[in-house]
Amino acid sequence: MVLSMVLNAPAQGRLNSRPVWMRTHELTGDLVLHLPGGGDFDVFDVAYGAELGYRYWFTDVLGAGIGLGIENWSADGGSRNWPGRVSGDMLMVPLSLSGYLRAVSLGWAELIGYVALEYGIVDSDVDLESGGRVEKVDIDHTWDLRLGIEVSVPVTPDVSISVGAGHQFPIVKSEASVASGPLMDADLQSFFVSVGVQLAF
Repeated sequence: MVLSMVLNAPAQGRLNSRPVWMRTHELTGDLVLHLPGGGDFDVFDVAYGAELGYRYWFTDVLGAGIGLGIENWSADGGSRNWPGRVSGDMLMVPLSLSGYLRAVSLGWAELIGYVALEYGIVDSDVDLESGGRVEKVDIDHTWDLRLGIEVSVPVTPDVSISVGAGHQFPIVKSEASVASGPLMDADLQSFFVSVGVQLAF
């Protein structure tokens, strides 16, 4: 037993000291800012949120992940898409499945590209004022696709910080309506930026 421990000790030391980008598992946390309006839809001004995720790297280059987040989409002002003045907020809980590609090693950082399929659970508190009448807008859940890149910089053997940017666009637009009738479907297309922390183990 003693001999086995002595022989395994160097191997364990090498495993624990592997670079962050050589680890199999990662936990991630991100803050995200959306700038809506990439499509022909102007109801939402800005959106912000936070996301938690888990990544599994099959190789040093290819990985997959799952995520859970919460976002607040703010609507305020006139809209050419819906007839009247829009106000209020929409809460969305995105559930995501992602694929990752470590595209470039910069020595001091890694450049990672990713694609994410996202299902958004929506709780609308958006109002539409038109003709002196205020109606609550019902917005259905949404399917979106995200394409993004991030730069991940190790700060310790286990922890990295990252900054990213990308484009979100709908696969299935959210149906929207008020009590008096349907509205133009909600298009959650946006450009986004993120900053995050990654824990490798």
